[in-house]
Formats: sequence, structure tokens, C-alpha cells
Amino acid sequence: MLESWTIVGKAQADALANAESAENFWSSMPRDPFEMQRRLCDELAKGAGWERPDINRFRALRQHDRRANRLLEAFLSEYAALSGQSPVIGRQLWHAALELSRSFAHDYERFLRVACDATAGSAWIERTPEFLVRLFRHREVELLLALCRYERWPRARWKSLHTA
Repeated sequence: MLESWTIVGKAQADALANAESAENFWSSMPRDPFEMQRRLCDELAKGAGWERPDINRFRALRQHDRRANRLLEAFLSEYAALSGQSPVIGRQLWHAALELSRSFAHDYERFLRVACDATAGSAWIERTPEFLVRLFRHREVELLLALCRYERWPRARWKSLHTA
């Protein structure tokens, strides 16, 4: 189920600058799904330093999310199909899916905070439902993965979802 994707091109300095840089980033991705996940999470973490809201950054994030959805689904379906037969591979799949969802959820939470700010413009407020839906989807994946390992979900995550 975890298939390889082809690569061409070079990576951009900031894959979250705009939708075009997001596409260029995806065209430079390696074939290995675990390496793809690691590079994408690293790129999302690099964008954690932005200070002012930029609608182009949101468009790039949304583009990455759409493209990564196939990767996330592959991790989840492989994890479910293993059903404990290979603990080492299962742990790798579980961790990759968890980190991917956490990375996206973190960024959607940041955009949601911007939209809820009193000085946010109408362009941000119009996108609030999309922030919420995407945030809840990724937190749902996190929660389900935590339940598969019988782990507790931190109260802070419940609180942030309740606040949202």
C-alpha cells in the first residue's frame, strides 16, 4: 500500500511561502514515504517562526495538506492491515502518521488563533470553518492513534479543542 512517488526538481527555501513553492517542494520529494513524512514535518516546523499572518502561507499549508492526505491514509491503512503482526514496522507507521497529523494540527491551530484575533480581517474570518474542520480532522487522527496504543491524550489537547 505504501507506494513510491517519483521526484524531479529542487526544493524551495520556504515550502510554505505560497502555493507555487508548495508544488515545487512536492516535486522534489524523495520516493520513500517515511522520508517524505520526515521532510514534510521538518518543513512545517521551519514555518513555526512566522510572526505575521499571511494568506499565502495558509494556501501553501492547505496545498501540503491535500497532497499529504494520500500519504497519511497509506500510513494508517498499512498500520491497520498489520494488526500487530510486525511490531517494529507498526511502530514506524504509527509514529509517522502521528507526527504528520500533529504537524498539520499545530499549524491549523496557529492560523485559527490569527483568525480569532480581534484585528483579523474578513479574509481570515471567512476561513475559520476550514481551519476548524482541518484541525479537528488531524486531532481525530491523533486521538485514534493514541487509543490504538492505549495512551492517554494530554488534557491540554482537549482544552485547545474545546477552546477552538
